Amino acid sequence: MVQAPDSYKCTGLTGSRRWMAPENCLSRHYGLGVDVYSYGLLFWNVMALETPFPGLSLKSHQTRVVHKAERPNIRKVKVALSLRDMMVRAWSPNPSKRPDFKEICELMQLDICTAKLTKRGKSNNIHDRSGHLLDQSMQSWFGGAD
Repeated sequence: MVQAPDSYKCTGLTGSRRWMAPENCLSRHYGLGVDVYSYGLLFWNVMALETPFPGLSLKSHQTRVVHKAERPNIRKVKVALSLRDMMVRAWSPNPSKRPDFKEICELMQLDICTAKLTKRGKSNNIHDRSGHLLDQSMQSWFGGAD
């Protein structure tokens, strides 16, 4: 049953609680915003190289994360401010304030393109391991040669 655009009565408590949106934890109506929330946490997880909310019991997670909106430490990730802002917005307790995946993809593509353009002419170093992926993404974004 549709309650509002992108809000459906679905089975609650689906997925791994650590990455689960508050509305999913509470078995409320939800839509694609739960995936955006989870993506925001997963992105933080990958960039920080840490697991979100380590050591929280079920009750502590429910109290601190679901009801009091505690989130991971954003200062632990070194990414562009636009991507940090995207993560914070993705974690919003209000699903309507979360970005959609189109916006997230555009922000990530822009960040990749900016990184690629700013490293031109610089020597390769240990931080240049992702050069091949950046090249592939640029080709995909701009329709470059196969």
